[in-house]
Order: sequence, then C-alpha cells, then structure tokens
Amino acid sequence: MGPARDIVLRSVLAAAAFVAAGPASAVEVAAPLPWQEPGAVGRMFLQLPFEEPEVLPPGRVAVGLQLLYTNDFIGDASSTLAVTIDFESAALTPSVRYAIARGVELQAALPVYVNYGGFLDGWIENVEAFFQATSPGRLSTPRNLSVFRLVRPDGAGFDVQGTQAGLGDAWAAVKAAVLDADAAGLALSLRGAMKFPTGAPGFGSGTVDFGFGGLLGWTGGPVGLRLQVDGYLPTGSLQSVGLGTRVYGAAQLGAAFQVSEVVALHAQTSAHLSPVWSDVKFISYWTFYVLLGATFRVGPAGAIQVGVTENIFTPTRGADFTVLVNGRVSL
Repeated sequence: MGPARDIVLRSVLAAAAFVAAGPASAVEVAAPLPWQEPGAVGRMFLQLPFEEPEVLPPGRVAVGLQLLYTNDFIGDASSTLAVTIDFESAALTPSVRYAIARGVELQAALPVYVNYGGFLDGWIENVEAFFQATSPGRLSTPRNLSVFRLVRPDGAGFDVQGTQAGLGDAWAAVKAAVLDADAAGLALSLRGAMKFPTGAPGFGSGTVDFGFGGLLGWTGGPVGLRLQVDGYLPTGSLQSVGLGTRVYGAAQLGAAFQVSEVVALHAQTSAHLSPVWSDVKFISYWTFYVLLGATFRVGPAGAIQVGVTENIFTPTRGADFTVLVNGRVSL
C-alpha cells in the first residue's frame, strides 16, 4: 500500500499545483506551442507536435490535453478527383510522455475529431479580403456549411455532409537526448515515431506512417529559440480514396520570451509538405503558417498554452484559421 499511496499523493499534489494560481518556482523559457499541420488532409497522416529538445527527468510523467479548432475551406476538381473541404473542426488530443531512463522518453497520443458547420466563415471572409488572400470559391459557397468530399470519377472515396465525429490515428514515439543543455545553452534530441490506422475515413489515413526528426534548442536568459525538422514515410495510399502518397516532412522554427515568472510569449513559423500527390494542387502543395501565442504557468507543475494563426500566405491550402489551446502538467 505504501508505493500506491505515494503515487496517489503525488498525483493529488500535482493536480492541486495545476489549478492553483501562483508563480513558478524558477524562471525558464517555456516549451514551444505544440503546433502540427491542422489541415483536413494533412492531419490524417503522422504530424509530430513541435516541442522542446529537452527530455523529461527519469521517472517523470507529463500529461497533456490539446485542442486545435480550425476552419477549413478548399474547393477544387480535376479529371481524377473532386475535392470539397468546408467545415470547422475541433481536434481534442490527450497525450502522455514518460521518461524511462536518463535521456530517453516514450510518447503517445490519440486525437478525437468533430467536424461541423461552425460559425467563423463571415469573419474569415473579412480578414482574407483585407489581406487580398481570399480562398477561391469561398464567397460563392453558403456559410457555415459542413462538407468533406474526396471522390474519384468512379465514385471511390468519401462524401460526408453534416456533423461527423470519430477517433483519429494514434501514434507513439521515442525521444532520445543527444546533447543536454550545456553551458552555451544548446540542447539536441532525436525522435522516432510510428502512427497506427485507428481512425475512420476522414479522420485517419488508413496507413502505417513512420517519422524521424531532430529537435534543436538554445536558451539564453529569458530568450529561447527552437528548431524542429521532421521527415515522414507513409506505407500506402489514402484509405477509401486510393490517393497516392509520398515522403513528406515539416520544418518549424520558434522563439519564446519569458516576460515574467508566469508568462512567456511565442512567435513560430512552420512549413509542411503534403503527404499526398494529386493533380488537385490545393491538397498537394506545401502549407506555411505563422503562429503567435503565449504560455501561462499555473503553479510549479502546470501550464496552459494558447496560440492563433490566420493562413494568409497559403490560403488555398491547409487550414484557414486555427486556435490552439494546450494544457500540460508534470507528475
């Protein structure tokens, strides 16, 4: 009963720290916002979240719960594929990280999705008009519609209208430290991952995907810089559609500035190569995002992160508008 009682006590204390308002015990640069490709097609494949290169201390567990809320609009067609993506989506992803030894941690996550009509179309139309970056077809399409359609001329594919909910594809990873933060403030780690086909059509790709990447960080006083580069290999075509896949990847760069013991500000940018290849360019080209946000520390063991992006650089691809909210706590 002794060890079990200790575990329960540690969990209760960690949960109390998470909800208690109070400054962190030490000033340190916050981890980057855990950004991933949020677009309707890219998210069905393995997309590892942006994170710090530092590995958890041995025996430590970190639990997270992330919400990505997006507005997606893509309308295009070719002789081989008709594409209509018009919905808002909430992706809720619980995750866990556990350090099994010094410099080595295991990770796992399983997203849950809800697609529905939403309410942001009018607001996004105004913002895109201001930047002269309106997605083709958006103004001629009814607002707050929910359609997800990837259909070939022979009828193969999927065509869903109205609210849809389901599990996405689960993934697991191993992260290993190559260089702990040294006197120069540098840290480097490597991560390998595997995705499993647990999701339904529209939420999962139906493929087993493999990923490998490097995470580099530098910390100097209240300023931190993070770089993550990942490459991925899907092992088959997109389920139900037979859409061809290819080796793809992502590169993310972020800066964080600790303005107080409880608040850090973030500016991040990312580029993502599409995992699918089609003559419909709007789902085959790369996407580019700029994300702004903040981390709010909640006691010494927890944090809440928020971020927002409006896709003004690649408005015909990926997600138009996305809000990220992530809570994490260490046990």
